[in-house]
Amino acid sequence: MFKSRNLLDTPDLDPPMGDLFSFRTLSECRSVWTAPLPEEKDAPQRRIIHCRAFTPTGKATVERIGFRNAQGYHKCGSSQEDDWIVDLRILSLDTPTSEWRALRYLQDLPAQTNDDIRWLDLSNFTTYGLILEIRRCGIDDWWTPWNLAANAFVVEGRLHDPIAPRSESLIQSGTIDLDGLPTGLSAECKDGQIRFRSAYLEVGFCLSRTGFTFLGIDQNGAGDTTTNLLQINPGSFHQGLMLSPVGSIPTADPAVRFRFTGEVNVRANQIRYQLSNTRSGQSFSIEWTVYPDKLELVTERHGKRPLRAWHSAVWRVSFDSAVAATHVIARAERCGQSGSFDQTALLHAPRFGSLVLRAEGAARARLEAFRLRDRIEFELKTGEQPTAEGDWLLPSAHHRASWQFQVLRPRIALSSDSPASAKKAIGRAAHSGLSFRPDTGTLSNNGASMICPISMDTWSCQCTRMGELIPGLDANDLLRQSLERWLDGGPGYASGNVKKGGEFHSNEDEYLMTG
Repeated sequence: MFKSRNLLDTPDLDPPMGDLFSFRTLSECRSVWTAPLPEEKDAPQRRIIHCRAFTPTGKATVERIGFRNAQGYHKCGSSQEDDWIVDLRILSLDTPTSEWRALRYLQDLPAQTNDDIRWLDLSNFTTYGLILEIRRCGIDDWWTPWNLAANAFVVEGRLHDPIAPRSESLIQSGTIDLDGLPTGLSAECKDGQIRFRSAYLEVGFCLSRTGFTFLGIDQNGAGDTTTNLLQINPGSFHQGLMLSPVGSIPTADPAVRFRFTGEVNVRANQIRYQLSNTRSGQSFSIEWTVYPDKLELVTERHGKRPLRAWHSAVWRVSFDSAVAATHVIARAERCGQSGSFDQTALLHAPRFGSLVLRAEGAARARLEAFRLRDRIEFELKTGEQPTAEGDWLLPSAHHRASWQFQVLRPRIALSSDSPASAKKAIGRAAHSGLSFRPDTGTLSNNGASMICPISMDTWSCQCTRMGELIPGLDANDLLRQSLERWLDGGPGYASGNVKKGGEFHSNEDEYLMTG
């Protein structure tokens, strides 16, 4: 039995390569689309709240839970307001296979006048996971901020079991045969990866574990694909298959655990991974086919029993926002963990190009920007269902999904006398202005930035002129969702409530252009 401590700060295992400043802990912040509870009669029909989740790899005893004032939504470069919790719901997982149970639901909590911790009088209880939902806050009301969830909570208790040990298995290489490639595509096997190259794409696949090692795009087909859009760091690998079951040991995480066994085979332009894990009861078939101007993916997942997961993706692509603020242009799905989007979509890397995303079968996708790590995570899921609590259900039985990523150069209607240089610039940058973030449900200043509603006029000029981007996706839908979020009280830079001198007023009173 371990000593009592703040469980939220419990460090997870670091990569075995010295101090790489990974700061891995057994907790996380997450944003969730939610509908009003029966007690929330004045809340918007859909809004984003933020939660702090305690994600142990075994059982823990909780002695008490405390909370305090903390930073709120940062609306202006010249001021930072402390926010406070008004409504709080605490959910507990009694066993690894149980449903979430509402442990406490506190409403109309008074504002705290200092930084003292307010403790909840709880008798010791055991849990396999906690979710601390901030359902209402002092400044931004129903739209609760990430900063507050990240810094307000203390959960004192102790773990019953050691942190899940390091366990990194390597998948086996089977057939590697690069003969018979399509015209315009070359490939080589080197340094533990297969690298395919064409005038439009350069993509590398890891052979010892699932995941891309390289992704370069040139929508003009001029062969300028040498910039890697991915975030590849020493000691961690945020690419490929990920699975962290709730209340149990992670099966595949980015740093020290990959418990799948299997094999990879390469035949010409096709690479196929076959993987399984007995503990989770999950097996996967992941098959990529590379063409000169497109990628195709077919996945199959078989679950022997249902599984609930904190994180799961049949294929994750982690982009480096310092290279390009890669984003997805699509309609946001307002359910469960934020970031899911309609499957008619564009994946765009500013300066490099766009890919049309088409999906069939039991396919789901989501995108989330991790601004603190300059990382943008794009995840593909097979046969998964979002939950109201923000985790994911993987039903049992067999599920199949497919995706196609087709290189696209925007074709924007311009006047016949437009200069050639203007046509070239707009063809390169047209999609860069549509920097929609599915994880916040709004257009933003870029794919990894916060929303600045002061830009709504600029977006309206662009969206209303561009119309339908691809069949089934109209730029006006992006503008509509952005306006709806703002009108429903969603905060932003230069927008929303501010508190000065003990009084509230609207930031639109200072930034007159926003309103």
